[in-house]
Amino acid sequence: MRRSILPTYFLAFDAQAQHLSFAEEDIMLFSFLGKELMKGLRLEKMDDIVHDFKNPAIAIAGFAKRVQRMLGELPELPNREKILQAMDIILQESSRIQELALTLHGQGKETTLDMTDILKKRFRINAEAVRELNRRNILQIEQELQFPLWIRCFPLHIERVFDNLLNNASHATPERGELSIRSYQKSMRAVAEITNTGEISEEEKERCLQGEGRGRGLHITTRLIKHMGGKIEIDSREGRTTFRVELPLGVEWRQNDLTLTDDRARVKIDTVAHLLAGTHWGYKRPRQVVEKLVENSLCFSLFRNNEQVGFARVVTDHCVFSWLSDLVIAPELRGRGLGRWLLQCVLNHPAISGTQFVLQTRDAHHLYESFGFQQSDKLMTRPGSVPAPPE
Repeated sequence: MRRSILPTYFLAFDAQAQHLSFAEEDIMLFSFLGKELMKGLRLEKMDDIVHDFKNPAIAIAGFAKRVQRMLGELPELPNREKILQAMDIILQESSRIQELALTLHGQGKETTLDMTDILKKRFRINAEAVRELNRRNILQIEQELQFPLWIRCFPLHIERVFDNLLNNASHATPERGELSIRSYQKSMRAVAEITNTGEISEEEKERCLQGEGRGRGLHITTRLIKHMGGKIEIDSREGRTTFRVELPLGVEWRQNDLTLTDDRARVKIDTVAHLLAGTHWGYKRPRQVVEKLVENSLCFSLFRNNEQVGFARVVTDHCVFSWLSDLVIAPELRGRGLGRWLLQCVLNHPAISGTQFVLQTRDAHHLYESFGFQQSDKLMTRPGSVPAPPE
């Protein structure tokens, strides 16, 4: 028996083997295989732990909800507001533990959520943690926050990203420093900024971007952001450091083998041009026109497996007005209710569901009227490619 380079591993060789000796490369290979086997055993044990961890996590979350409900029913409760606020945090964190257990065990699921709402909640929970550490002289500032910024991911993932970044920023902020958050939309991305007093060097900035900063939290953060299709930037100057997280905006619906998404990057221009060429309103549109209208619209793409079989788009100010156009289903799939499902999802899209919808149709009045559309004689139109009136 020969001891390997690492004292916690042993290499065992068959005494009847014909080898008189082993090359250093052989020993290194055997050592590597032994370590990998040990990793596999530890992962198998971890899976058992996660499985057992799931049940108490669910129980804690359930009882936290029950206690919160009971406290809310008490007519007289000293320090009622503070107690209910603390109980609300306990409920949120216990629910997060439950989600962690389910996600680790492969039972979590992606969902559509408001990134700004998550950022604000995690910021307030972090503020409580900072106060518990007796660092009450750090000024916590909520800068301009844009609601909503819809993204699609595992809730636990985006929470872990913000928790790690806020925790790192809190520890880096000096006494009497500032810690602030901000969110906004940039093109088709949701952007969150976490800024703290203090600067970091270019070398440290590069390590952070590579996920090699101090502690494991930043490594997890960069990996999760990449997994969500996003990116992270760091700006450190004039006495402040800002971590900027950009994530793709997106909503998705599923039904059996069908997927409907508002991800513009997934639109198949050639397929959409072909679908529109078969309609009475879009048969004259060349490909470059279709490409331009996709670029400037909120687009909805219907897929069966990886094949695009439907399309619709909305021109909107995301506040008051939405123009619905170009709703089309592949001919071989018409008559199966897919157009109705697509329309329902468009109208329920969280970014535009509260706006006034307008459309034009020649032969689908019954479909749209079933969703509350009404005919109006107040609509005025002006054809395209008409010269402007003289000033």
